[in-house]
Amino acid sequence: LRKFSEATGGPDAMAAAMGGLPGMGGMPSMGGGGAMSSAPRSWAPGDMVIIRGLKAKPELNGKKAMVVPPTAEERETLKGTGRLIVRLIDSGEQFAVKPDNLKTTAEEADDIMGSNLEDVSMYNPAIQTEAAKLRESGKLDDLANDPELKPIFEDIKKNGMSALEKYWNDDKLMAKISKVMGTR
Repeated sequence: LRKFSEATGGPDAMAAAMGGLPGMGGMPSMGGGGAMSSAPRSWAPGDMVIIRGLKAKPELNGKKAMVVPPTAEERETLKGTGRLIVRLIDSGEQFAVKPDNLKTTAEEADDIMGSNLEDVSMYNPAIQTEAAKLRESGKLDDLANDPELKPIFEDIKKNGMSALEKYWNDDKLMAKISKVMGTR
């Protein structure tokens, strides 16, 4: 799965760009959970993030949010805490969160695609965001219209994940997809 995720942005991202998988009502892709990255990061207002690892407010874990600039009052309150202000996308509520509890949607999607497919939810906001980026980029259209890949995309569109699994271990195919996607 990791290899396919690196090549395409994830199997469901590719299938979602083709209109969804059979039996999923044409919904765009998936979702799940993942481990936190320990690499230090600098977040900027406008960054889209997924909240992870909160203990005091576990109900926020997995929520999609946007980093927002603090007001002067919030800046004073947050001084020395290292926390950022994030606004939940679904409700507009704002919370102060440690940077270690944030992931980019791409990181979250990569973690999800590296996990067991049975644990993947098509409603995960990170997966939906990354799938939308792939659809908007036009790269998946390029792949789907490639004469060599067209039958593969048709198979996946018709037969869903079971068809997609047939192609995961094809190194030549994954290399071609990676080249078109610009990931290698």
